[in-house]
Amino acid sequence: MAAVVALAVRLLAIARLLPDDPMGDNFYFHAQANLLADGHWFVHPFTWQLEHRLEASAIHPPLYVAYLALGSLAGLRSFAAHAVLSSFLGVGTVVVAALCARRLAGNVAGLVAAALVAVHPGLWLHDAIVMSESLYGLMVACIILAALRVWEEPSMTRLLLLGAAIGAGALTRGEALFLVPLLLLPLARRSGWRSAAVAAAAFASVLTPWVAWNSARFDTPVLISLNSNEVIALANCPETYYGTELGYWTPACYRGDPSGDEAERAAFWRRRGLDYIRDHLGRVPFVVLARLGGAFGVYHTIRHVGFGDGEGRPWAWGLAGQLTFLVLIVPAVAGAAVLVRRKRPWWPVVVPAAAVVVTASLVYGSIRFRLAADVVQVLLVSVAVTAVPALRAPSRSDSESSVRGARRGKADRRTAAG
Repeated sequence: MAAVVALAVRLLAIARLLPDDPMGDNFYFHAQANLLADGHWFVHPFTWQLEHRLEASAIHPPLYVAYLALGSLAGLRSFAAHAVLSSFLGVGTVVVAALCARRLAGNVAGLVAAALVAVHPGLWLHDAIVMSESLYGLMVACIILAALRVWEEPSMTRLLLLGAAIGAGALTRGEALFLVPLLLLPLARRSGWRSAAVAAAAFASVLTPWVAWNSARFDTPVLISLNSNEVIALANCPETYYGTELGYWTPACYRGDPSGDEAERAAFWRRRGLDYIRDHLGRVPFVVLARLGGAFGVYHTIRHVGFGDGEGRPWAWGLAGQLTFLVLIVPAVAGAAVLVRRKRPWWPVVVPAAAVVVTASLVYGSIRFRLAADVVQVLLVSVAVTAVPALRAPSRSDSESSVRGARRGKADRRTAAG
């Protein structure tokens, strides 16, 4: 039922909120998917539109575009059609989040998580405007589910699946790379160095085709995407350290006119940004605090919500998503406490939120970057609900104890009868 509601919410959002003239990242994903379906493999859509010239592009990771391209191959080439395809990703997030919550705290938690993901504006809004967060939300939920399975019963197969899931997440949004040192390797290390090596190999094997192909296309090495290189320049300049864009990014940081292909230009911007950081190290702590405040919507809230308007996120619904996040903070903290008290695996659940902190600190403060934390928050809130006396569901350990007690009781009765 929650999946049906989720799809209805997203389709209604598409009907009411679909951008008339997408011009940012959402246009990039949409147009590049159509070009990919036409046989032009990962070329820059803006260069094609403006100059009718094919230029190799790796500004964004490939997985979300590849998913949309499957629809384009089937004739679903319009922006609205791609938004509908993204909505199905949101429905998938509902299902997987419910499985995670059910594993953590039982059926009630699963139902609550499904309902929250279905209607949370901070989650469905991405689906309605064709953004890679649609797929990344699903990837985060899959990663958490895979991590919980490894935590409960480690095996090579489960570690392989977790490594592959994080690899797929990184091919959706680059910040998933932080989950390798924060989640994958520590979990695998519990079973020994051999297991850690296997998990790392599974992760690397998913990325290898994309990395190898980019090595053939560009003279400069490309790991996941080139966008992060430009961002280093766009988020580290006078305007973002001392000016009105503190903690964010601005096109005003573009200073220079590099030549070469996309990778060579990105390398120029990376050097420019790193040079500025080295020259202003004393200011970095203040900038990082502003970035974190922006990512979580507690610093210049209205301004940061407004930034999303330029990407197709209506201001009112962006604010609704931010208010939802703020309202759920306290019950999410309570949910984490419940997991600790019940000795359930809390750490694999919260690590994706920690990755958001790392990402915002290193890049810039954007509410978009908070998506993984929104998924984590929903799971923790669903656990907190099960601690309400009227809705309390037994934890898995309690259930196992009950089963063992029932078995002992049957054995005692048999002994007495004999």
